[in-house]
Amino acid sequence: MSMKYASKAFRRREKEIQRRNSKNLNQLDSDEDDNGNKLNNYEQKRLQNIVDRKNKIAELKIIEKRSELSAEEKERRKRVQREKLSLEPVRKSLRMRNIDAETGLQSKKEPSHYFSTRKTTMDPRWQTETTNSNNGDHQFVFGNDSPRLPLEVMGLENLCEDKEDHDTASNYFDSQIKPIPFDTYGGEAAASIFENIDTLEKNIGNLTMSDENFAKVVPFRIFSLAIHPTESKLLVAAGDKWGSIGFWDVQNKRNQNSGIQVVKPHSRPVNCMTYDFFDSSKLVSTSYDGTMRIFDINEKKSSVLHAAPEDNESYMTYHTQVDRDCFLVTLGGPGMIALIDRRLSHFKTAAKMKICDYVSPKTVSLHPTKTNVVFLAPIDKGCGIFDMRKQVRRCKGDTAFSSIEPLVHLKDSNDEYHEMGISSAFFSPATGNRVVTVGYGSTNGLSKLRLYDTSDENLTKHYGKNYLEPYERIGYASSTGQLVTQHRAEWHPRLDDIFFIGSYQGSRRINVFTDTGRNFSMSSKYLKSVCSIVKCHPSQDIVVGADSYGEVHVFME
Repeated sequence: MSMKYASKAFRRREKEIQRRNSKNLNQLDSDEDDNGNKLNNYEQKRLQNIVDRKNKIAELKIIEKRSELSAEEKERRKRVQREKLSLEPVRKSLRMRNIDAETGLQSKKEPSHYFSTRKTTMDPRWQTETTNSNNGDHQFVFGNDSPRLPLEVMGLENLCEDKEDHDTASNYFDSQIKPIPFDTYGGEAAASIFENIDTLEKNIGNLTMSDENFAKVVPFRIFSLAIHPTESKLLVAAGDKWGSIGFWDVQNKRNQNSGIQVVKPHSRPVNCMTYDFFDSSKLVSTSYDGTMRIFDINEKKSSVLHAAPEDNESYMTYHTQVDRDCFLVTLGGPGMIALIDRRLSHFKTAAKMKICDYVSPKTVSLHPTKTNVVFLAPIDKGCGIFDMRKQVRRCKGDTAFSSIEPLVHLKDSNDEYHEMGISSAFFSPATGNRVVTVGYGSTNGLSKLRLYDTSDENLTKHYGKNYLEPYERIGYASSTGQLVTQHRAEWHPRLDDIFFIGSYQGSRRINVFTDTGRNFSMSSKYLKSVCSIVKCHPSQDIVVGADSYGEVHVFME
């Protein structure tokens, strides 16, 4: 019984005793009961005892003491209850405590991911466009817990966590990685099973993943992958969300780290990584921290190729190599792309080009046969093909930049899913006669892969005219959510008719599409997560996928 109801019962009992005592006193004075009968000696003595006890209790003030004791008891019980609650631990799940279920380690807090829109006075339609749709201009917002690393050459002592890790990394690159012949790209490759589409369904089953061909390479979500072009070893590099780059020598099982070594040249997501086309011992990386760096495996050092000013628009999202010294980079800010020359100061750009007004392009792709002239990038409501020779010089305050109009605007007028924009767009690698784009997911979680005919003959028909419509549309589920890296469709490095993309729908697998829309897939019982990033080896039949848990999965013969 609770104290509340116990106190009420106690008061009722007190009133009943008082009533009876009063009645007994009256009976004692009259020596008669309620019926008028005279009480005998026993009854009179009993009543007298009751009166005496009542008087004794009143004299000793027992009732008052009991009330005081009850109040103290209430306070004591409350105090004990509070102490008991404070001592008992509050149970929380691993997710609420921000602990990785696999490693048991404390994870860094996810930065908030959102789609941002920037108002401008250039076009009054902007107000209505921002309320009705989103152009895919997304970015990550970080607090002060992820400052940019020093803009200087950093050795392993700065790229590793401690001295022990430094010694391990130094030995790793000296004894395991450096023996790889760092020849340049362009060597003659063997025949690939992906070249013959008629037998692809049968032969693709030869690419399997064993329990030794997947590993956790970096601590956090993977944003980028790069496969070294050498055939003597399978060396995969993965860039994660907090600036770490993990190297994995896949076939090395003797090393204590299973062939894995992590360095940290950035402080925010590593969005794009490529090995230098002219010196594959150098790994070029672009990051949301606003820097573009080169990690030299031979020298074991990371140097700055370019650094944007530290402000809200200092992030970089992608790069592609133009020639030995120049790169095209997508900069933070609406529609900005820069030409970077490593021979200049890392604070300077060779040229800045504005290609659209609203969205920040997330990828840039050079035409394979016109690398010094034509590039492809997502723009407002689609993507565009640009000619770098068509620049118009402009100035905004102290900043000089060039504005370029697209030669051809690639856009799907039949956008039934009302997608938020284009997350990636790439030329096919051999001739550039095909373009594949991936849309940001719509509100219903569906999107499309689109294929465009960008052959010279077809582009000539559309110069300065209507939009170039896709000739093939492939629906797919894109509801990846905040904690999964956005999907990209990646071409086979040597083929114009094969591209890869991870699957979100149904069982976990990697889809292999042809340029006509035929679909093949690779799966394994060890593949249990969505591979948002997929790459194929430049000269071997090896397909690598990366997920949002820092794991890399390898399919090979």
